[in-house]
Amino acid sequence: MDFDFINEANLPKQANGMKIGAMEYRTVLVPNCRTLRKTTLDYLEAFAANGGKVIFVGEAPTLEDAVPSERGKKLAEKTSQIGWSEIRILNALEDNREVDLRNEKGERTPNVLYQLREEADCRWLFISHLNLVNNDYCAERELHTLHLKGEYVPELWNTLDGSVTELAAEYKNGQTLVTLPLYCHDSVLLRLTKGRSTQLAVEPSEYEAVGFACVECDIELAEPNVCLLDMPRYRINGGAWRDEEEILRITDTVKSELNLHNDIAGGAQPWVFSGENDETETVELEYTVNSAVSVENVCLALEDVEKCEITFNGKPVEKTVLGIYVDDSIQKIALGKLNEGKNIITIKKPCGPVTTFEACYLLGDFGVEAYGCKTKITAPVRKLSFGDQTRQGLAFYGGNVTYKFKLDTAKDMKLAIKHFAQPLCTVAVDGKRIATVAIAPYEASFESVEPGEHEIEITAFGNRFNTFGALHNADHNCKWHGPDSWRKEGARWSCEYLLRPTGILSAPMILKKAAE
Repeated sequence: MDFDFINEANLPKQANGMKIGAMEYRTVLVPNCRTLRKTTLDYLEAFAANGGKVIFVGEAPTLEDAVPSERGKKLAEKTSQIGWSEIRILNALEDNREVDLRNEKGERTPNVLYQLREEADCRWLFISHLNLVNNDYCAERELHTLHLKGEYVPELWNTLDGSVTELAAEYKNGQTLVTLPLYCHDSVLLRLTKGRSTQLAVEPSEYEAVGFACVECDIELAEPNVCLLDMPRYRINGGAWRDEEEILRITDTVKSELNLHNDIAGGAQPWVFSGENDETETVELEYTVNSAVSVENVCLALEDVEKCEITFNGKPVEKTVLGIYVDDSIQKIALGKLNEGKNIITIKKPCGPVTTFEACYLLGDFGVEAYGCKTKITAPVRKLSFGDQTRQGLAFYGGNVTYKFKLDTAKDMKLAIKHFAQPLCTVAVDGKRIATVAIAPYEASFESVEPGEHEIEITAFGNRFNTFGALHNADHNCKWHGPDSWRKEGARWSCEYLLRPTGILSAPMILKKAAE
């Protein structure tokens, strides 16, 4: 049920008979008001006298301009007064209802909003789900019936693919009835024109699971793999080396010991601070990279490259910038060959009042295992099984991953990718994209594909949480994410990496059209 609020202060200027501003109303609700302005009571009395419906909900007002008055009570006696409850309000407004949506049980559909707009030659109706649902990958199709006051030809304007389709409708007792199959993420935009639809109702096809694509896939990474470096040893101004610590905690310790203000910890970026940043102190960071294999052509990505002195296994590193990694502020430089065994990266950086120390990133063609607060470089990842990527050599990887496998397809077949921890997936057949899978029911249809064996490519688009997120925040009930999410203490802090699952977490389900 749609409604508008009335502004009592503007009412005398906007009211004109049954109109307020550009809108014309048939019903006004007065919701449990203790006092009304004299001008509002004048309007309500005139509105009722002109045939408008006035409904007082709850107690009638006992004050006029905050002064005791019987005027509100008398108007309520002349018009209508109901108790303060949702069902009573809806029942009282039933004659005003233009739109109703009911489920298969005939119950009014919860968790939806609508907006109805009128133009010269048509009406536009938009219906949307209101709240996210838990376990949306398990969501099933909901079959709803839309009830519209009046007779209309409904056209579905598909905002995802741009298509326009006339829908079938029934007409009963002056109403238009339209069947709408919806999933939990769906919204509907309908264009309604006067008349009757000539389309015949078509029952949606039912599909059933016939198996799973449980295969080991060849994979392709859209960018080099990454190993997060955020737990170095460190020393201040050439002093003694201190044990490994998380990089932002090092920042806080350095600022405290050197009596430098640490406003950066509150979330402001360094460039918002005016004044001098005399970087007269120095901090050295030493990262140990353990590798089970030797790897050619690895790179280091970090901020403030130009300020740093960098050595790799005891040799100075040339600071020629080769590009950026994800963010313009994070620049890449070449390190060369990563040796099997222990490798040492040392970064010496000047420090001042607004200097920050951030994580670094080792990039290259390798795998990465994370265990506890330690990491290990492993052989490059060439294959993946469906399941959590973080356990298969992609612990911190946040880019796109393409899974490749063979599959015999049929025109009455679909592939359902129900469990994935990425923003979306795309499905390609023999190199041609056929579907984008982002919302329920998470399915790709092979209707446009010739039957037979094909090369299937599912690209899971990346998210950067395991690369840049608050991986040491152990507060699972944290509802607000900001700068302090990276700085926790006590039980809310974890030295270990709290990685989130990534990738396609279970094998895609093969669906076939059920026998009629």
